[in-house]
Amino acid sequence: MTNKMIEVDKIYNEDALSLLKRMDDNSIDCVVTSPPYYALRKYTDNDLEIGREQTPSEYIDNLVGVFQEVYRVLKPTGTVWVNIGDSYCGTGDKGDWVDPKDNNRNGQSKNINRKIDGLKRKDLIGIPWSFAFAMRDIVGFYLRQDIIWEKQNAMPESVTDRCVKSHEYIFLLTKSEKYYFDYKAIQEPAKTFANKMVEEITSIRFGSNKYGDSDDNHFQTYSGKELKPQMKNLHRNGQTIQGMHRNRAEGGKDEMYAVRNKRDVWSVNTQPSSVEHIAMYPEKLIMPCILAGCPEGGIVYDPFMGSGTTAIAVIHSLGKRQFIGSELSSEYAKIARKRIQIEQSQLTLF
Repeated sequence: MTNKMIEVDKIYNEDALSLLKRMDDNSIDCVVTSPPYYALRKYTDNDLEIGREQTPSEYIDNLVGVFQEVYRVLKPTGTVWVNIGDSYCGTGDKGDWVDPKDNNRNGQSKNINRKIDGLKRKDLIGIPWSFAFAMRDIVGFYLRQDIIWEKQNAMPESVTDRCVKSHEYIFLLTKSEKYYFDYKAIQEPAKTFANKMVEEITSIRFGSNKYGDSDDNHFQTYSGKELKPQMKNLHRNGQTIQGMHRNRAEGGKDEMYAVRNKRDVWSVNTQPSSVEHIAMYPEKLIMPCILAGCPEGGIVYDPFMGSGTTAIAVIHSLGKRQFIGSELSSEYAKIARKRIQIEQSQLTLF
């Protein structure tokens, strides 16, 4: 069933819940999003803005309301990918909301020093897992995986009594036990032999000589059969679709690599941007979500579109996928539309 009242490849300047309620049941293939983090930034003066609640429980309750509608509109084969971060309990002293245009923070957290009943000062709140358990236990999603986003270029913090925070979570949620997941689309170069050349040797194969005929224990298995690496045409940095097409367009040769299935720790640097939106996640971070979680011709929805990165990634996925986005801030909806227009115009040049 398609959405009778909703146009695709469009950003709607309204809150997620209002748009979701106009969508048909079972009409969306994939959801990729990052909700506003709790007690961190103020994007609008609208009381419907999520993230400005007085307590974490109110924040989670509001997200539950949104994702109950997401559950309804998601196809039985659909996937949901949610990037969400954590914050700490404060002293209760007055704090200031972070200005989203403050690009000097490079995505690092700074909450408004809010005191929370039941928590001590300096306690980590546990927002991501509170969200994940609510999605599983209240909404009814399958909680399939927690993916770690490792930020190798994380900004230093002034704290001296804990480690510098350099990761966030991406949760994979599904509506059904069986769902669409194209694991081959996001395979990555294996750290093993490729074309009889050693790029980097690691112990990714197990066993010893007694388990197989090969003298090389990288190719032995418990079954006694030789395990040969699967070879695939990949970009050197992984399954980068636009990079592979660009390489061919420039006359480059296809490169074959031994591949492995993608792991659940994704090392992706934060990216500076001229767009005035500090909370942008990198396109490279969510491209695997779209390639694996949405079939070609499918629809990707982002309830909290922000400056449009999810839509840009859909455009770059080169699979004739379509997007729908909702964004409460008129300023960021305008920014997203401008970015999308630029990307779509550039595609027509090739």
